[in-house]
Amino acid sequence: MPKNGEARVGHINDTLKDIFEKRMDKEMPLLFCDEQGLPLAYRKIQYHYNKALKKAGLNVSGTHFVRHTAASIARQVGSSLDSVMSITGHKSSSMAEHYGKLATQKTIETSQLMEKLLNAEP
Repeated sequence: MPKNGEARVGHINDTLKDIFEKRMDKEMPLLFCDEQGLPLAYRKIQYHYNKALKKAGLNVSGTHFVRHTAASIARQVGSSLDSVMSITGHKSSSMAEHYGKLATQKTIETSQLMEKLLNAEP
């Protein structure tokens, strides 16, 4: 659940789908769950996410930068603010515009590193 408590559908690309399918245990109903199949606490997910980011050599922390990156890339390839709002889950165009700033060189490099990591063999 996001901070506002409203569940929303998130779409993933084929590469992520393949990775998730390979890593999911058929006995566990959730991607992020403990040994009993219960959802992990947000803080625990964030801890492991930060550990993976550090291992990947990315100088970022937390999951929030992914929202900025996705919105920026969407704008860079010509997506509308409505599309950015859909990707980020924002209800106001001003927030989508804030998140959808055109990519800086650092954002582009980070996106490319993320793609390499996602396409790497597990």
